[in-house]
Amino acid sequence: MKNVSKVETMKKHIMKRLLYSALIVTLLTGMLNVKSNAFEYVNAKTDYHVSEKETTRGYIVMPNDREPPSDSWNLVDSGVYDFNGLAQVSDLYTNYFLTGKSSMALTVINDSKENSLKFAVFKKGGKKIKTYTVSANSEYHCTVNGLDPSVKYYIRFYAPCDFHGSAR
Repeated sequence: MKNVSKVETMKKHIMKRLLYSALIVTLLTGMLNVKSNAFEYVNAKTDYHVSEKETTRGYIVMPNDREPPSDSWNLVDSGVYDFNGLAQVSDLYTNYFLTGKSSMALTVINDSKENSLKFAVFKKGGKKIKTYTVSANSEYHCTVNGLDPSVKYYIRFYAPCDFHGSAR
């Protein structure tokens, strides 16, 4: 009987050690994963290689904090420009300068349930035309008047942001 008892005690001791080892490995793996995600978040500002995805009427916006877009989207010739974006660190810009109209109707839906969304319309060269703020989980409609149809404009969405919408 004593022999069986010692074997059982050794089995329990080994099982405890295996259980503790598995727990430690699980905790360390979780900590490394959190550290990896934090590293990606901190360095998101340097990631300029976000792919474009064509929609039926426009393109998504992408991080580009060094310069505004280079190509143009004529709202008269090409029609409505749809956009959407999500960023925690980097400000987002439209992928195109918007041209062709003396007034531009904007619809912006803030998909964030927590943060308000700030965006601004700029003239090429960096002159800010107007800044807007959309409450969390809200839709905003506005018209930017007094535009020159031959001048290029773009929209900047300030991080953090989670949105979609259109320019007409």
